[in-house]
Amino acid sequence: MTFEAVVEAAVEASVQSDEMRKLRRDLDNASIPDGTKGREVLLGFAMRFCEVMQVEGREPDQWESEFVITAIGALRKGLNRYATTCLKKALTDPAHSEQGVRGHGGTSRQELEQMIAAARSL
Repeated sequence: MTFEAVVEAAVEASVQSDEMRKLRRDLDNASIPDGTKGREVLLGFAMRFCEVMQVEGREPDQWESEFVITAIGALRKGLNRYATTCLKKALTDPAHSEQGVRGHGGTSRQELEQMIAAARSL
């Protein structure tokens, strides 16, 4: 990979799409009920995250996929508030992350969608 390609990839990774920013704002403004209803709302946000990934034509980076997976695990245990925090972290604008923290090559969007579907069936 050339130096120019590395720089271009870094710049691209540091810019959050309008769709992802809107999703984060929606999550920030959402009233998340306790219990099963809140779980379904949060799983809906996780699925919307995957839909935005598909629209953007990219796979989640390591940071995003780890926090979405952690959110799904928290929802399976009934920890809605923790899951909300994890989803917010997954939706953090890369420009606000410590440089080098985000990494590449996380879990694929399709794998995340399968995990979300499995969590919905519980």
